[in-house]
Amino acid sequence: MRVARRTELVSGLVCGIAGILGVLVAILLPMRAWTDLAFPAGGGTADLPASAAFLAAAGQFAAALLYIFALLATGVAVGALLHVRRHSARGHSILLVAAAALMLATPATTLSVGLLFWPSALLALLCGVASILPREARGVPPVAAH
Repeated sequence: MRVARRTELVSGLVCGIAGILGVLVAILLPMRAWTDLAFPAGGGTADLPASAAFLAAAGQFAAALLYIFALLATGVAVGALLHVRRHSARGHSILLVAAAALMLATPATTLSVGLLFWPSALLALLCGVASILPREARGVPPVAAH
């Protein structure tokens, strides 16, 4: 496997893992939700379970975005795997569409949940660029410069 294909495979798989980790960080880490802006003596926050705090802080739309981002990152990983291992045109299409959607959605939602997916988006960009590089012919030695 040449460098471009190895880069595509590794960055695609790590993109999928980073996307799933982004969801887990948002849902499972403890958070605090602001209950009011008056800041009473108790500090103005209520301790909530992690998933309930996330929903209270970000809303259900942001929670839906999390799962869409995880699906897109997983699509990049699956597309890279299919494209590299099986030379699948369908896998390449999945990879490019998922990478483009992830690259467009992440900056648009940076002030919300998109911040958690910047590593995944940058890896998707790397994977997409590596996937469009030409394949090396098998069994043909590289041309040596004289």
